Amino acid sequence: MSARNPSRAIRGEHRRALVRLIERISRHAGSSRWNVFPNFVELCAICIANTAPANATEHDLREARYHELRAGYVPATFTLFSEALGELILATETEGGDVLGEAFQALELNSEWRGQFFTPYSVSQMMAAMIGVPDEAFKGRSFDKPLTILDPAIGAGSLLIACCDAWRKGGLDYVSCAHLTGIDIDERCVHMAYTQLAIRGAAAVVIHGNGLTGEQWAVWRTPMHVRLGWDARLFQPQEPELVQVVKRARASGQMNQMSLFGPAEKRAS
Repeated sequence: MSARNPSRAIRGEHRRALVRLIERISRHAGSSRWNVFPNFVELCAICIANTAPANATEHDLREARYHELRAGYVPATFTLFSEALGELILATETEGGDVLGEAFQALELNSEWRGQFFTPYSVSQMMAAMIGVPDEAFKGRSFDKPLTILDPAIGAGSLLIACCDAWRKGGLDYVSCAHLTGIDIDERCVHMAYTQLAIRGAAAVVIHGNGLTGEQWAVWRTPMHVRLGWDARLFQPQEPELVQVVKRARASGQMNQMSLFGPAEKRAS
C-alpha cells in the first residue's frame, strides 16, 4: 500500500471518511483496495437496484451475486461496507460532485485500472453548461416531452451528475421530467455511475456495454426509472398531429370536415 495517506488527498469530511473506511476494510480483510473498492461499488449498486427490480429474474441474479460477495468477508468487516455507503450518501447530499470518482483518484486505483482516470468535476460542470444546462435556464418551465441526455462513455458519472446538480440549482424537478442514459465498457464504472445517479434520485439507465458496437451485457435501471414507468414513457410512440386533432374534435362533439383544420378561431385569423 502506498505510504501516501489517500484521505488527505480528497476534500470533504464525508469523502475522507469514505476513503478511510475502504482502507480499513482492506486491512481487516487482508485484501488490496483494488479489490475492496470494486466490491463496495457493486454491493451498493445491487442493494439499490433490488429495492425496485425490473423483474424477478434480475432480482434473484443480483441477490445471488450479493451473497457471493458477502461470503468473502467476515461479518464484522462486511458491516463496514454499510458505513461506507452511509458516508457516500452524506457526501453526495452535503458536499456534492463526483464523490466516487474523486475517491477512486485519492485511493490511486488508476495505477491498477489500466491508467484510468475520471473527468474533473469542474470540467463536467462546464460541459453541462455547454450542452444547455445552465443554472437558471429551466426555472418555472414545463416540458411536453422528457429531457434526455446520453453519455456513451459514462465513467463514474461525472457529466450526468453535473447535469443533475445544475438542474437542481436552477429549480428544475429533474426526477419527473428528465431521463439520463449512460454506457460504459467497464463494469466497475457502471456500478459507480449507477450508484451515484440513483442516490440523487435520477431516473436513469446505466448500460454495461460497448457504445461503439452497440453490444450490451447488463442494464441497470435506477429505482426512479422503474417506479415512474420510464420504459413506457421513453418508448411510447408519439401520435401524429392529425390524430390528436381528430381526438380533440370527437371529445368536443364537433367532429366534421372543417375540424381537421384546427379551432375555428385559428381558421378565422
